[in-house]
Amino acid sequence: MTPRFTQEAPLAAGPRPMALPTYLRVEDVRPARQHPFIPRRIVVAIEPIHASREALAWAAELGRRFQARVFPITVSTPRDRLVMYGDGADSLFLKEEDAARRVLNDTVAVLERAGLKVGFRLAAGSAVPEILRFADEESADLIILGSHGWGMPERALLGSTADGIKNRASASVLIARTMPPAKDVLTPYDGSPLGAGATGFGHRLAHMSKTRSHLLHVVPPSPFAGKASESRTLQEHVRALKLLGWMRPDLRLDLRIGRPADVILRAAREHGANLIVMGSRGLGGVRSLVAGGVSNQVAHRAAASVLLRKARRRRRA
Repeated sequence: MTPRFTQEAPLAAGPRPMALPTYLRVEDVRPARQHPFIPRRIVVAIEPIHASREALAWAAELGRRFQARVFPITVSTPRDRLVMYGDGADSLFLKEEDAARRVLNDTVAVLERAGLKVGFRLAAGSAVPEILRFADEESADLIILGSHGWGMPERALLGSTADGIKNRASASVLIARTMPPAKDVLTPYDGSPLGAGATGFGHRLAHMSKTRSHLLHVVPPSPFAGKASESRTLQEHVRALKLLGWMRPDLRLDLRIGRPADVILRAAREHGANLIVMGSRGLGGVRSLVAGGVSNQVAHRAAASVLLRKARRRRRA
């Protein structure tokens, strides 16, 4: 299979370099390939006023594909946060709780009609900690949520709920912006074991959905290397990927030079991908603005749904 190269200059002629890139060694990737990511317990966050059609559809799709149990949760505003409304606080609280209960009941009914095993929770409080607590209690592998606001003004900050869950969750996170099933799936691969696990899941889902899978590897431009040097680096990556067994007939390899986040977003548009699957460290807080910046940028700017694969770890309270 001949991989596709996208770069400013053609590959340099001459023999292929013999050394593997240090971050693409077989021994680094093998552990991730032995433990593929398979979501068996999925928490789906449902907005209290109206459910995200995309989040619910992806929960049903992945629950059916992987025979997973699905746990919808919706979070309404607690009574003590409505005191600003004076005498109308109790009425507003009951109205929102009733709306949230109806949305949750409708969600459970949809999932059960799809033949899925379902557990659920109606909570009151701040959306992010309540959703994270529920996901931890249910040992969730994946949290799915829409990218819209969550109703009340204090929760309507742009991306606040999605950002809080994306950065702090111990489970992997799917931000649903498109409807399933997976069409073209884009899997950016950075050579890490976590990235290999994400890539493997993306390829498997694409195969199950009978669609195309695009493995994208981005080489950041270096001010100290010319185009010939970058071309040799790309050749090294091709050889490493072949040795790792990624070069399968049903896989389209896309190697590019550029700023990783910009290249990933451009490739998703060019391929018409409605799902991007990639690794994420998810460090949370101010540190997430530096580390894990590529996945943050992609999650914020992509028109496609984005699944961020995380290494399972115990979340700090």
